[in-house]
Amino acid sequence: MTEALTPRCCPVCQARFRGQSICSRCGADLKPVMFLIAVAYRCRAAARQALLAGKFKQAETLASQAQAACSTPLGSDLLLLSRWLVSLGSERHQRSRRRVKEHRPVRQGSANLVKLHRQILRAVDRLESTLRRLPAPSPRKKRSRRMAGRIKARSRV
Repeated sequence: MTEALTPRCCPVCQARFRGQSICSRCGADLKPVMFLIAVAYRCRAAARQALLAGKFKQAETLASQAQAACSTPLGSDLLLLSRWLVSLGSERHQRSRRRVKEHRPVRQGSANLVKLHRQILRAVDRLESTLRRLPAPSPRKKRSRRMAGRIKARSRV
């Protein structure tokens, strides 16, 4: 479709498309146009799901069908993206998936270390707050040297 015949206007009189099955200006039946829009929408949604699942060839086919039914700028971008991913090849994709799988345990281990660090910090904070709540030790009286000598003498006996 040309840019003038996008789904937003009547293909007969170019009136704005208001989502009704009959054109408000010329009375043309818009059901076939609405059907094509719906088909293209479903194909694009399926193409996005295929991309997320890593099925690039299927995504390219669906995006191409959607563009054939009803061309849009975003649909064109989706088709270009899927074609580019197909051109990269599945070998690269498999390598990247393998790297992600190898990296996942490292990320999980690092997340566990962060959790452990937080637990240690909380324990230290609790210990500090407990120590602050304890009464201060009473000051010790200084013993005279003479008294200290008597205590030592008693302990020897």
